[in-house]
Parts: sequence; C-alpha cells; structure tokens
Amino acid sequence: MARRVVLGNRGGQYGLWVSKPGFDALTATEAQLLFGMSKRFGMVLASGTIVCPSGGASTTVSFGATQPAVPLVFCGDLARQPSAYPVATTASTTGFTLRALQIWDGSYPAGGRTLPWFAVAKNQDL
Repeated sequence: MARRVVLGNRGGQYGLWVSKPGFDALTATEAQLLFGMSKRFGMVLASGTIVCPSGGASTTVSFGATQPAVPLVFCGDLARQPSAYPVATTASTTGFTLRALQIWDGSYPAGGRTLPWFAVAKNQDL
C-alpha cells in the first residue's frame, strides 16, 4: 500500500503532500500529487467586506493586485446555507462584480447589508 500523505520533511522541504491513488507521496512527481507545496490550491488571495447595493444594482470590488488566474469568489452569509441573503458574483483577475439576487416575493434581501467576501486560488504555480 502506498503512503498517500506526507506531513513534514520531504526531500529537505517541509509541508504537506497528498498523492493520487497508487503513488507514494514521499517520492511522487508533481503530476502524481493531488496536493503539494509547489502549487497554491485554495489559498485565500484577498478578503474583506462589502455593502451590497439595493434593488439588483451591482458594484465592483478590486482585489488590489492582478491575479495570474481568475479566482473563486465567495460572498455573503457563509455560515447558513441556503443563504438568507442570496448574491451573485462574477470574477475576473482584477476583482469581482457583486449584486443582490431577487427572491420569490420580489425583494432583494442582501441589498444594503454588509457581507464578508474572500477570493481563493483555484490552482496557481508558485
């Protein structure tokens, strides 16, 4: 059975490595790893709070730096799902656009609320 996880020293570098099934995480190549220290999977690139505009209007949020790839953006009431304050985001390498979504009764419950957001790297070489 292959050693799938290495947490600690691997070839003189400290970190976490997880291999694909059938490969030893201690000796696996980058292509044989699901997670390694040479790529940033799920790293938070930027975060903050934003007041969501009312009535379905949109606003743009800047990341402050251009990212090498379009990140995943999470925004809104992240503690409860489904969210009581639904929003839509459209991301680019420089930021994202946010707008409140209309619900069944015609209202925009996220409008005017301060919402947390964070942008996460999908896969980025270091």
